[in-house]
Parts: sequence; C-alpha cells; structure tokens
Amino acid sequence: MSEIHEEEQDETLRASRLAFDYIFKLIYPVFYFVTIPLRITNWFFTNFPVFSSLSLFLFVSTTLIVLYVYRRLSSTPRESFISYVLYTVLPYAVSIVYTTVGFIFPQVHFFTKIINVLLHPINFILGFIEKVDSRAAPIRRTVEALHGPKPSKKSIKSIEESLNETRLQCYLCKLADKRVLLRPCNHFCLCEKCNDAFQKQIPPLCPICHIPVQSFDIIHLS
Repeated sequence: MSEIHEEEQDETLRASRLAFDYIFKLIYPVFYFVTIPLRITNWFFTNFPVFSSLSLFLFVSTTLIVLYVYRRLSSTPRESFISYVLYTVLPYAVSIVYTTVGFIFPQVHFFTKIINVLLHPINFILGFIEKVDSRAAPIRRTVEALHGPKPSKKSIKSIEESLNETRLQCYLCKLADKRVLLRPCNHFCLCEKCNDAFQKQIPPLCPICHIPVQSFDIIHLS
C-alpha cells in the first residue's frame, strides 16, 4: 500500500511539473518581449552612462515643454498657434537640438563650415538677382501703368469696397470687425473674441510684427 501511495505522489508531482513547464513556456515569450525596452535601457546606462542620462533628461524636458505649450495654446485660434510655433517655439527648438548635437558630436561644426563655404557662390548669385529685380521693379510698374488696360469705374469701386472691408476685418478670424489696438506697436488688428484668446499666450506677440504686447485698448468705430 505504501508503494502505491508513493507512486501516486510521484505522478502528481510529475503532472504539476509538466503543467508548470507548459505555463512557463507560454508566459516567457510574452515576458521577454515586454521587457525588451527595459533591457535595452539597462544596457545603454551600463555602457554609456553619460549619453544615456543626457538623452533621458532631454526626452523628459522636451515632453514637459510640449505638454506645457499644448496646454497654453489649445484654446487659441489656429493662426495664432501657427505663428507662435513658427516664430517662438521652432527657433528655440532648432537651437537646442543643434547645440546638443554639436556638444555630443563636435564634427557637426566642421561640416557646417564646409556647407557655408559651398553655398557662398549661390548666395552671391541670389543676392545679385535680388538687386537686379529690385531696381527693375519700378521701371516695370511704370511701363505696365502706361501701356496696361485701364480699370473701369465699377471695378475701381468694387476694389475700394473690398479693401475697406478687408481693413475692418479681424486679422486672425477674418469674420468680426477690428476692435483692439495693441500697444506699443499700435497695430489695430484684432476683434474682442480673438483678443481674449490672444492674451492667454505667453508671451503675447503681435500677429503682424511679432513684438511683445504690453497692453491693449478697445476702440469702437462709429
């Protein structure tokens, strides 16, 4: 009886081991795949501690900056958001990336100097063409004014009306009339609704000249 009992225990133990091995074979590939980023990160920090720490710092900083900018500008008009990104965020981002890459790889500055030398003839040619075009523009406009077709009175009136409407329309939304005069640049360019969203920018920049706005005045045209 004791031998039969021992055989039953051995069979139970063998079955439990087989079940454990089967479950382990199923779970291990998933565990191996999920932990790939952790093992890669551990390898980088072990072999390149300075570079890995700097990369982690830049990643966290960039993520926080992007979230901050998105939160600040999520309620602003599309045109204002684009101008802010083009004239404020993009220059700083390019400068940070270029400085970081130049610090890690000093060869970048050498290649930059070579590219500037290679582009010097092209810049000279483009500058010469720009000067010729600027000097020829007044002559071309004079010839077109003398020999071109003269507009009718109706077309002149329609052009004047459209220009007047354009002058009164908001610079951003193109729907409401202008009501806000920005200081100190004195650009009369925004309606009150766009100005409410515009003042939430940090810093608020004039959409025309991109000068920081210190104050504004509400003007009602009669």
